[in-house]
Amino acid sequence: MLAVKGIYQRGQLILNEQVPFTEPIIVIVTFLEEPKKLIPKKYELAVLGYRAANDTEFEKAAVWPDAKTMCGHYDKLGLIQKITKNPPAGAAICYLPGDSNWNYGHVAIAIGDGTEVGATSLTQGITQRDIYLGTGYQGWISAEYFDNNYP
Repeated sequence: MLAVKGIYQRGQLILNEQVPFTEPIIVIVTFLEEPKKLIPKKYELAVLGYRAANDTEFEKAAVWPDAKTMCGHYDKLGLIQKITKNPPAGAAICYLPGDSNWNYGHVAIAIGDGTEVGATSLTQGITQRDIYLGTGYQGWISAEYFDNNYP
């Protein structure tokens, strides 16, 4: 039996050294680290059919064509917290329309530790990243306000 160290990345196994086999062989791969979860278990999703912060099913259909219109609804109700402190877990974070989001706006969900989960691109899918508090940040809606004021 031969042991070779390497890296597993995006479905590929990259070995650190050449192996002396020319024909396909059966291998067993042992991962030395636990996989990192993109969405922590403590996270309480607040939008689009997932569990609301009060631990009830949120099964209402989406009524807005884009994030800009959704955030506008809550902004008109005065429910968007425009402060830049760390949003609580489950809060919907609103970003203003701009070139980077094709003028549709953007919504992500706060984890509660200064990071957010959202669909940032077609190639990256759902990612977790630091909340961006600069240009384009509109504010956040608590999961409770989101649920209680959903049409």
